[in-house]
Amino acid sequence: VVTVPPSVTVAAGQLTASFPVTTQTQGQATITASFNSTSATAQVVVTAPEVESLTVAPAAPTAFAGESVAFTATGLFTDGSSQPLANDITWSSTNQSVASIGSSGLATALTVGTTTIRATVTTSVGPVTGETTLTVQPAPALVVTPLTTSLTVGQSALFTVGTAVAPTSALTVTLAISGSGTALLSPVSVVISAGQTTSPTPVQVTATGIGSVILTATAPVRQPASSTLTITAGLPVITSVSPVSGVIGSVVTLSGSSFNPVAANNQVRFGGVLATVLSVSTTGSSLTTAVPVGALTGPVTVTTPLGIATSPVPFTLLNSAPVLSPIGNKTLSLGSTLAFTVSGVDPNG
Repeated sequence: VVTVPPSVTVAAGQLTASFPVTTQTQGQATITASFNSTSATAQVVVTAPEVESLTVAPAAPTAFAGESVAFTATGLFTDGSSQPLANDITWSSTNQSVASIGSSGLATALTVGTTTIRATVTTSVGPVTGETTLTVQPAPALVVTPLTTSLTVGQSALFTVGTAVAPTSALTVTLAISGSGTALLSPVSVVISAGQTTSPTPVQVTATGIGSVILTATAPVRQPASSTLTITAGLPVITSVSPVSGVIGSVVTLSGSSFNPVAANNQVRFGGVLATVLSVSTTGSSLTTAVPVGALTGPVTVTTPLGIATSPVPFTLLNSAPVLSPIGNKTLSLGSTLAFTVSGVDPNG
């Protein structure tokens, strides 16, 4: 349990002498001192060193809302040694609305403010506590430039994505579009490198349908950012005709872009013959019409206030099936005759 020197010397003129006692293990030992025919004993109890103070690291950290901070506790023991503590530590946050902390010491910053992070260990003489202050700041904002832009259908614009505060590690920013208009987005995510405030990858938005489009950028521990695009009609374009053949009265759908959302502002012709527009999509990307009487095989055209579009393939007019009108019942006497006359009308002209 302990070791002592085998002997000590009492100096001349002195009545006492000191000697070192070196502890080895926990337990109890009896130390005996003998001189001539007399002796004396003393009991020594050796206990394990205990924590007398705690230090919490990192000291006074700052985090953005949504970030995590890992805390550690180091104990200073009664024997002068120090070592990190883990299993025996109880962690707590004095303001749970600002930050919470788990049993492993990992804290999550929740809202702007300050909280005291405490580490507590129980000893034979009572609890020993160490603490530090965690300050939570607002999450930095993302930045999308330009903030607003205007495009006509078919045009494209380039956007730059950045952040007000450079990240400490690579930050992936996710992009999305929404709104009453339609557009194509490429790419759908970009990366801002550690220590940088902008992504080197431009974001391209191509307008496909009239209306308002919002480009939104989001990322972990960052406030989102957005940019608004106003998309107006350009020159009309027909990309497809469905079906590509039919009879008089058939309903035909034209797909493309920059059709005027007001049906009356579109003139559709089959082989030069004016047709009736039945409906137009709000984004100007689809139009339905009916094959008019007198239509001819040939291209389909759409005329808007901004221009004329011609179908990439001709529409083929098919002959309508013949239709006989009923002649009603006739009564004849035996031996008499009745003459019928049949006349035909080509509905296709």
